[in-house]
Amino acid sequence: MFHVGERVADNIAAQPVSRISYIDGLRGVAVLGVILFHLDVGFISGGFVGVDIFFVISGFLITRIIVQEHRVDQFSFANFYARRIRRIFPALFVMLFISSLAAVVFLGPQEFAAFFKDLRFASAQFSNILFSKQIDYFALKKDHSPLLHTWSLGVEEQFYFIWPLLLILAYKFFPTRKIYIVLMAVMIVGLGLSEYLVQTNALHAFYMLDSRAWELAMGGIVALGVLPQPPSENVRNFLGVGGVTLIFIAMVFTQKLSFPGLWAVLPCLGTASILYAGGGEHRGVAYKLLSVRPLVFIGLISYSLYLWHWPIIEFYRTLRPAEMPASLDATEQISLLTVSLIFAALSYKFVEKTTSRITARPLVIILAGVFLSLVFIASSNIIKKESYADWRVTYHVDFVETRPNNYFKTCASSLEAITSEACIIGPHKDSYEVILAGDSHASHYTPAVLAWAKEKGYTVRLITRGACQAWVTSAKPPIKDGAIDEECLAIRKEFYDTLNRQPSIRYVFLSLKLPKTNEDIYKSLSAITAFNKKVFFLGSLPLFAEDPHHCMIKNHLLITRILPPQTKAGENCQSFDDSYINEQLAPVLTEFVPLLGKFNIPYFDPRTAMQSPFDEKGHFLYMDTDHLNEYGGEFLGESLIKYMTQFPD
Repeated sequence: MFHVGERVADNIAAQPVSRISYIDGLRGVAVLGVILFHLDVGFISGGFVGVDIFFVISGFLITRIIVQEHRVDQFSFANFYARRIRRIFPALFVMLFISSLAAVVFLGPQEFAAFFKDLRFASAQFSNILFSKQIDYFALKKDHSPLLHTWSLGVEEQFYFIWPLLLILAYKFFPTRKIYIVLMAVMIVGLGLSEYLVQTNALHAFYMLDSRAWELAMGGIVALGVLPQPPSENVRNFLGVGGVTLIFIAMVFTQKLSFPGLWAVLPCLGTASILYAGGGEHRGVAYKLLSVRPLVFIGLISYSLYLWHWPIIEFYRTLRPAEMPASLDATEQISLLTVSLIFAALSYKFVEKTTSRITARPLVIILAGVFLSLVFIASSNIIKKESYADWRVTYHVDFVETRPNNYFKTCASSLEAITSEACIIGPHKDSYEVILAGDSHASHYTPAVLAWAKEKGYTVRLITRGACQAWVTSAKPPIKDGAIDEECLAIRKEFYDTLNRQPSIRYVFLSLKLPKTNEDIYKSLSAITAFNKKVFFLGSLPLFAEDPHHCMIKNHLLITRILPPQTKAGENCQSFDDSYINEQLAPVLTEFVPLLGKFNIPYFDPRTAMQSPFDEKGHFLYMDTDHLNEYGGEFLGESLIKYMTQFPD
């Protein structure tokens, strides 16, 4: 992405150096947009489109390199890939190495293991594939991988592998001036696919090459030189200014929830317009602006700046006290930008420029690149086993305390909740009397409900799944990872179908995370009570502002031997904060509980029993901020049994 081509002056022989500084300036605009977005600078809410600007530049430069070399019969796949490796790998792997050292010092066990998994994929240039399955890029205020930004490098590397093959094959079967037809087809079909994927699988649309290929093809079309030249300097100036305007609009107004798709046309078309009109001796307003020295310098170091800024931001976030606001303040933003610029300048001077002078044979460079990747992949597999090593973490965790109950994996994380007999627990598999339904906050009550049911001789069916309001019907379909959550829809349907077809059901236990009072909830409660079952709502727990296990671990990492802990000290990590709890639960108690009263649904309030987050044996009852672990579920069993005596059969 930010590493496109060699230095522009080395590769675009058709233009003198003085005429191409605006491309480095354009790179500077792109990388600054991305960084300001990552730093939470509000007015650049669409700064992430800097990636799209670079995709167009990449398509332009790489296509131009291939076409120029092919025209003089000098193109070589070995030379091409060797140049890419020489240009990309040194700075990338230096960043990966130093980030790995930081991970050893700064990251807790779970984040540590996740980091080295990400490292393996980043080393193999496939991190975009990994992240497309699990991370919403736009949830940037949540904990994210320090290597999340390598997704764009994955797209570029896959592009480098496919694009030369496509162009050379096109030259073989099409007349030279008809090659643009191939690229036009890629652009048009790719844009349509991108818009479709935005609506159906947003994570795939954001991270994968097939959804981004049209942006690269747009730059390639400009590079072919088959478009008629602008007829006058006024037209060139108009195109340049128009291009800059489109980029500005995109960075300020682009919508996160519908991207890339059609919204990406703005920055891509703006970039293509600037590249298209930027040839010859043109010195229009836009090109003078993009050629100012500070911006050109940012463009020259843009690859290293892109590589370093995100790990610096993310590792800094791990040190911030949890009680601080999620957004970075102005002092933090300026400091992080300054540190990123320093690291980037050093990387550019001592890594990028030094390795650009390597003159080894192409095959040697390719083999060295492959070997380096394999070394990092193998090393990460070894190092990840040190997640909980005593030399790294001095806080020893009871693993039962960090995990959900034994039924969660089978009955609350997939469709097995409605297909597996293992989710019907008790003696009456075909005539169960009890349903427990809801999201993960229903699932963590499983041991408690089972304890009550066992005493009564009842059988319980679990219809639960994390991040799925299993009993709530809604006009809008549930969304997961940017796509319609078909699995959740199936679970909701099964819940109501079960109430219809299973006359043996007597009790229905419901729960949700901090339930809201809205029309969907009202209609759902009305529908459920119409079945004339005994309905109970299992209420919200006292909750923590920060994961108590993470808090304790962060106070006992290597970094805490050098710097004082940046989280609540000692046992306060695992103490209730009554003011925070009351603030979070207020809407539930003042709005939702009265709504339940209208339907005569009793509310089991766990706070009565949970005056402390520990049981009498000293076991901590939470697995994170607001979910019970196995100990917690069992602890509430006695309280639920006592509570239910108020409602005799």
